[in-house]
Amino acid sequence: MEKEFDRVERIIGKELTLEAAYFYYDFYDLAHELKHEIKALDLKLSMDHNACLEKLRYGQDLYQEMDRLSLCKLLLAAVVIDQYNHGFFERKMKDKTIVRLLKALQLSFR
Repeated sequence: MEKEFDRVERIIGKELTLEAAYFYYDFYDLAHELKHEIKALDLKLSMDHNACLEKLRYGQDLYQEMDRLSLCKLLLAAVVIDQYNHGFFERKMKDKTIVRLLKALQLSFR
């Protein structure tokens, strides 16, 4: 994902607006594969879906400070929300939310 973001930003000379990102980037196959991998983990985490939705929409600045379990809950919540709000997961990929979550999760192991 990061390579695609960097490639496009280099060509255009700046970061895409959200509207342009939703139109331009095509992460459909990757989103499907990533959702499948997250579901395969078979995580059984209790969560407040509304709180997770708010953090997925507006909490990107908090991800670096969150613990591993909370980050996993947000990833799982994005998959669950996508089941009733089709395309949500891919939109979160396009607006860089998922890549920020994955980076924060990776850093939490250091």
